[in-house]
Amino acid sequence: MSRAIRLNPRFALPQPLPTETQRPHLLDLLGRPVRAVFFVAPSGYGKSVVLAQWARQQGSGVLWLRLREDDQDPRSLLTGIAEAARLAAVALDAWDALPPGATREQRIDALADDLNAAPENLTLILDGGDHLSAESARAVLSLLDRLGDGHRLMVAQHAGSHLSAAPLVASGQAMLIGPEQLALTPDETAALAQQLRTGPVDAHALQAAYAGWPAPILLTLYSHTQPGTPSPAELIDHLLLPLPSAVQTQLPALSVLEHWSEAQAHALGLTLPSGWLGELLRLGLPITRSADASVPHDLLRQVLDTQLQAQPERFRALHVAQGVHEATSQPYRALRHFLAGGRPDLAVPLAEALVSQWYRAADWQLALTVLTQFPQAALSANLRALLGLARLETGDADGGLAILLAQDQDGSATATSYFGLTIAEFRRGRVEEGLAWVAKGLPFAHEERDCIQLLRSRASLLVASGRPSEALAPAEEGVQRAEALGEASLSIATLTVLAYVYDHLDQSDRATEMNERAYQVGLQARLPHRIMPTIHPLTLTYLSRGELARAETMVQQFLHATSAYPLGIAVAEMALGLTYLVQGRTDLAITTLEHSLTHHLDHGTYSLAAEALNLLVDALRQTGRQQEARALYHRVYGLYTPAEASLSYVHRLYTDARLLFAEGQPDLALALVEQVLTLSAERQERAFYAAEQFRAEVLLSLGRLTHEQLLHLSETYLRDGDTYLEATYTADVIQRLFAVSTANGWDVPMFRAFFVRHKAALDTWYVKPRLQIETLGRRRLLVNGQPLDVGSAGVELLAYLVLHAASEGLRRQDHLAATLWEDAELVQARQSLRTARSVLNKAVRQLLPDVPEVVITGGRGVQNSAWRLSEDVEIKLDALESLRETDPDKLEGRYATFLPESESTWAVDQRRVIQQHVAAVLARSAEALDASDPDTALRRLVRAAELAQTVELFTAVRAFGTRHQVPALVAGAERALAQASEGETPLLSQLLN
Repeated sequence: MSRAIRLNPRFALPQPLPTETQRPHLLDLLGRPVRAVFFVAPSGYGKSVVLAQWARQQGSGVLWLRLREDDQDPRSLLTGIAEAARLAAVALDAWDALPPGATREQRIDALADDLNAAPENLTLILDGGDHLSAESARAVLSLLDRLGDGHRLMVAQHAGSHLSAAPLVASGQAMLIGPEQLALTPDETAALAQQLRTGPVDAHALQAAYAGWPAPILLTLYSHTQPGTPSPAELIDHLLLPLPSAVQTQLPALSVLEHWSEAQAHALGLTLPSGWLGELLRLGLPITRSADASVPHDLLRQVLDTQLQAQPERFRALHVAQGVHEATSQPYRALRHFLAGGRPDLAVPLAEALVSQWYRAADWQLALTVLTQFPQAALSANLRALLGLARLETGDADGGLAILLAQDQDGSATATSYFGLTIAEFRRGRVEEGLAWVAKGLPFAHEERDCIQLLRSRASLLVASGRPSEALAPAEEGVQRAEALGEASLSIATLTVLAYVYDHLDQSDRATEMNERAYQVGLQARLPHRIMPTIHPLTLTYLSRGELARAETMVQQFLHATSAYPLGIAVAEMALGLTYLVQGRTDLAITTLEHSLTHHLDHGTYSLAAEALNLLVDALRQTGRQQEARALYHRVYGLYTPAEASLSYVHRLYTDARLLFAEGQPDLALALVEQVLTLSAERQERAFYAAEQFRAEVLLSLGRLTHEQLLHLSETYLRDGDTYLEATYTADVIQRLFAVSTANGWDVPMFRAFFVRHKAALDTWYVKPRLQIETLGRRRLLVNGQPLDVGSAGVELLAYLVLHAASEGLRRQDHLAATLWEDAELVQARQSLRTARSVLNKAVRQLLPDVPEVVITGGRGVQNSAWRLSEDVEIKLDALESLRETDPDKLEGRYATFLPESESTWAVDQRRVIQQHVAAVLARSAEALDASDPDTALRRLVRAAELAQTVELFTAVRAFGTRHQVPALVAGAERALAQASEGETPLLSQLLN
């Protein structure tokens, strides 16, 4: 490893400050067994100081990474973590074997593999989480999720960072340390004053003046000023006063530097005296020594930056000079320097160089963040087009469209501009306008990527306009060009479009083949956000085959992976809602479809909103909520402009027909559904099976259904397998149509096919996975018969929740914590409880990916919310089964001690309850068998007496011995009674031996 990396302050552990107080209570908190620790507080609260103190104590196994501006790009962040790991002597075999074009997910996987292969547990410390973008934050969480047990993450950041601690804290996997815990106490303030020998100091007054805020307290002690009014900036100004004026005038220039050293100051053209850094430290300015350089605190940098801004020409010149210096190593930071220096012309080439990277990773949010820093007039035509596209892809459809239309009007449009315009029109359903933009864009498509994007757009729009046969050629050409280019993201995009074309050419097998190819490419390249177009058609395919669990698992996984992509969420939720509907989980379907509909309306994807609305209205109608469905229908279409409403006219007519029929107006409903089918035929759309079946249902209600009409429906059904799923969740209608067909002696092929396929679907219907909790004689958890190690705490938590399922008060978080960890302080017990839940849920999720949580909290961050068990799993507890069992044959052979290793009060009490129940059942059996089977009666009576430990049962044993003339039994029972009277626990079976 190069000396430059080893001594780079980005990776080197900060050295102790000249004056710092040890914080043992905080260091103890860091020793707790949680997966992540977040220090979240404003500047100057000592977050980095405490983390560095803890890290220095560890000796090894610590990866320190000081984050910087360029870490808003996940590629820079992951490379930084890899270098920090290399510095900690972690072998990076998987990382070093990555190909140059590796995707973000492949990089995360490789890094996780290397860290998990390390011989010791590692702690990754990220100092400065505020620099992370939403995508970088997601990369950190993805890496953490892939790391094995024992590895940890610690982060120092300000509030509002994209790396939110809340989900991890709520799930018990993380601990949050905020300003309250970081604030100095009066005793710690006094200790600092004593170190600095400042003379008499009212530590309580100083601590109270700044509410324990460490930075101004320390600055006050150094500057010997009175506490109460000076801000940290004013205190720093005061500390700078003793410096010679020649030094004071040059210091502001240092604000442009990331790290300070004699060499960097010289390179910037400063003539500072030898030893100037040491003098700044001696004065008490907030600077951290780290390897060969020093890192100024944000507070000091802000003061110097403010001073430098008072000299505009010098400010601009220094930023430009530093931008030139950093352009190669830190393009994002250099870009900001150029913009601050008033030279956007120098920043544009840097941004242009990042475009292909943003494209490949679909980093639209990062592109938007960078490009909105520019004055829009300074952007190149290509960057303006990318800004418009980035706005479209991050939910600002109107803003993106305005930029792209302006480019077309002023003659600066590029191929990317026209591609963005086609996307906008396609999502709004304006097909012909989209085709016109494609025609304008193709002459500008000088790069292969642009040509491919426009070809696939053209194919999609031709299908939408009812011309799928014309769409085949551009779709196939797009696939060929993308595969020749060798870029996975484009291959996925073109394959899904080709599938869309085949689907509308009634070649459903080819369509499924293309979608599955695209899905596999996305999985192999780890590009989950790119496979969005495959999700809906593959969901339809799997549901039509009766593969309900496969459909749900696929959609849930995609939904988790696409959390930063709003349109992806809306599409996935619609597919998931449909899946729930087919599974018969109607209430869950309604909730999910409501979310999808809201997302589509918020982002202006009106044609997809119409589909979500259609499904949602159908779900509401199935549950008898016709009025609610009607109100929703009018509310949604009331939001549309006339043009937007026309986009989904067919869907709107169909929904209106369904509602009219539900409201008792079948004639009006029939007229509308006939119109729907006519329009579908005119647009050369595939047969609208749902509408066909609904027409048959209406005609049946009117007594006008004919054999020919049923045969037409049958032809549609048999031709298009995907329609099976619609028939599945309207099986009651199919059954009524079948009854009429049978009564009239009509031969309708679809009914034979339906019942065969329906049976197949029932065989693969949603079946709850099973958790078996074994607590009698041992602690063990089995998932679908497979043992799973979740620790003793996980088994005990599950057992408690099962046994107290009916009592909400006994399942409240604080009651659970105090009961299961009765010897611990409540705060520590809460943390142990959350950790046990996290370990349990994660372990089960590895075997059951479609069960996100087994133990569910009542609400995030609510300390006393009632915990409960998931309804998506079937849970069996042997102890509860024993309590419900009244067959003595089963209890005698099966009973063992409940949680035998546990001595907690609740376990001992529950053990006694179970023992009393078993004893009562065995005693009753003994009494019944006394005359007919005395041997069995005696065995059960003795066992009952040992379990219950009551005088009554020991007396009953003695009476049995007297009755059956067994002197040894009488003597043993009398000894047991004597021991019991002295407070002992007699084992009657041993006494009898």
